[in-house]
Formats: sequence, structure tokens, C-alpha cells
Amino acid sequence: MNAPIGIIAVIVAAKYIPNYRLSKGIKLDWIGFASVVIGTSALLVAFSVAHSWGWASWETLGMLAAGILILTYFIRRTLRVSNPLLNLSVLKISRFTYGLILNCCITISLYAAALLIPVFMQTVKGESSLTTGLIMLPGTLAMTLVSLAAGKLYGKVGPARLILVGLVLMGIATWELSHANAATSALFITVWLIIRYNRYRLQQYAGNECGNVSCAKRKLRPCLCSNELDQAGVVGAVN
Repeated sequence: MNAPIGIIAVIVAAKYIPNYRLSKGIKLDWIGFASVVIGTSALLVAFSVAHSWGWASWETLGMLAAGILILTYFIRRTLRVSNPLLNLSVLKISRFTYGLILNCCITISLYAAALLIPVFMQTVKGESSLTTGLIMLPGTLAMTLVSLAAGKLYGKVGPARLILVGLVLMGIATWELSHANAATSALFITVWLIIRYNRYRLQQYAGNECGNVSCAKRKLRPCLCSNELDQAGVVGAVN
């Protein structure tokens, strides 16, 4: 079902998004790219199949060791080359670092719910995959609408209030969903998922914008580093 949507998105992007480059003549660090892909893949494989291999098995330990060693090499290379794949120097900016930590935490909470709610709906309540998807769909749509308003809210109230409101909404929604059982209605779960998804967009936008603005003032390019550490939140949720 995602394939047609993806194809449409590619066609629309190619037609309407201008081909604009911020800089020219920058070469990709292919060695760094390969090392980060291989290193993270090794760790993902280790964490994904450790339950069947066994945590003390030589396969799991070997994958973990290989992943750690390769990523260590990647970090050391990143600090040496003139055009690194990730600009780790942005981590020296405290405001940017705090924003990344916040985004990792809220991303873990988002994807943890995205993984656990379908399991709950299908195993505890006995719902079909289609029904489960329809229950989760309104939250995603609402999050898209909130994304459009997040920028204006950020300019009016600032990042601190957006993050605080998001934390309050997350706490309330998580508390309510933690009491769900086989008798809980689909409407109850849908409403609290909408609230939970919306608080994510508020927090994520505030955290990203706050950190990126601090980097822009120093003429740094934080986007790759920000995206990479956002994925760390996803990995943490999946594992």
C-alpha cells in the first residue's frame, strides 16, 4: 500500500521541488559512509537476532564487537577529515546537544507506542491489521496538521513552552493508554493517540529548530548530524 504513495511522492517532488544546491564541489566521504553503514548494520543485526543466537554466543558478541570497532573508527575519521560525513563539532554547542538528546527521547517514545499499540490491538483486543491501521491513522493525520502550525507557535511562544506543553500531553496520554485493556474502546485509544502524536510534533519541531538556530549562528551544517541522531531514537525504540 505504501508503494503507490511513495511513487506519487517521488513524481511530485521531482516536478515541483526546485533543484537548488547550498554548496558545490563538496565530495562525499565514501569511506566514512561505508563504515557507518556497516557498523550500524552490525549492531542492528546483533540486537535483532540476539534472542535466537543468545547474548553470550560468539555470533552476537562478534557482531557487537565489530559494530563498536567500526563505529569507533568512523568517529575518529570524522574528527580528522576536512569534509566529514557528520559534523560532530556541533556537539560542542550545548543548546544543540540538549536538543538532540530531547529529540532522541521523544522519538523513542513515539516509535515505542507505534510498535506496542498494534501488538496490543491485535493480540489483546483481537482486532485485524486493517482495523488497527485505521485506529492509528487519525493520529498521523492530526500530526501532519499540527506540523503546519508548529512553526507559527514556535515564533509566538518559543521552544520552552512548546516542549513543556508536549511533556504534559505525553504524560497524560501515556498514563491513560497504560490503563487500556481488552474492554477499552477503539475511540478511547484513537483519541489519546492523537494527543500523543501531536505532542511529538510540537516537541520535535521545537527541539530541532532550537538546535539548528544555534548552529546557524556559527555557520555550521548540523542537518546530517541531527538526522543521524534522530535515527538513534528509532533504533532505540525498535530494540
